Amino acid sequence: MDITLTKQAIQIRLKHDSVNLKPLMYFIENSFKNVKYYSNVTVVNGSSDESIKIRYMIQWAYKIYLKSENRSSEMNYKKLSESIHLPIYVICNDQKQISQTLTMTIEHVDDKVLSVTANQYNSQVIRYFKMAFKNSMSRTLYRKTFRISIRTQHDLLVLKQILSTNMIANTRVTFQTYSLNFKKLNQEQFKNEESALEEKLQKCYKVLNINDNSTAKEIKNNYKKMLRKYHPDRVFSEDTDVVELYTKRFQAIQKAYELIQEHRNVA
Repeated sequence: MDITLTKQAIQIRLKHDSVNLKPLMYFIENSFKNVKYYSNVTVVNGSSDESIKIRYMIQWAYKIYLKSENRSSEMNYKKLSESIHLPIYVICNDQKQISQTLTMTIEHVDDKVLSVTANQYNSQVIRYFKMAFKNSMSRTLYRKTFRISIRTQHDLLVLKQILSTNMIANTRVTFQTYSLNFKKLNQEQFKNEESALEEKLQKCYKVLNINDNSTAKEIKNNYKKMLRKYHPDRVFSEDTDVVELYTKRFQAIQKAYELIQEHRNVA
């Protein structure tokens, strides 16, 4: 294991057959919300409330770095610990693409539940699906098979996007979808969900005094303006009812902004 610190990121390098790779990736998958996977790089963008986990991971990696490389203190740990606000790149050196193509068969178990079976087990591809579908994916007793529940329109869009690619996690993939019926997946429920989401978004726009044509800059400026206007500290000396009213309004503004941002990022 090797650790380097740049202006942009903390880089942890391992060989693809390192015994430390599997526990590190398991810890990342189960500890951080914002993780992105590329061919041989995993990017962790930790939030402030995940700082303890980030510090623990860096400390663990640093100890292995010193032990495996038999070094004393070439990498300054103090400087490293002061840089935990940076993204963390976990880089697998000399990771090899398998020569045999991975074939994945997708079939219906129910109208909106799909069974996905691979011709061989590939942990990287399984991990990719797990990140893509999160709570909508479940494992089975057969390690080459898992299930996906298409619960929302977003799940359906992710599925279509995956089916349109031929490379996942540095592995060439082909899909057999001869029994996949998109009519079963495109149910009226999704239309109702979209309608409910649109209605909720309109309410959020109203809370921030903007509309769906507002630019990102306008949304952010109004958001900050509304936060300042309804911050509970402005009325801390007033009656309890007034403070409570401002607090609820302040929280509603935050939730409205988060939903708008999430919607715009997905779109």
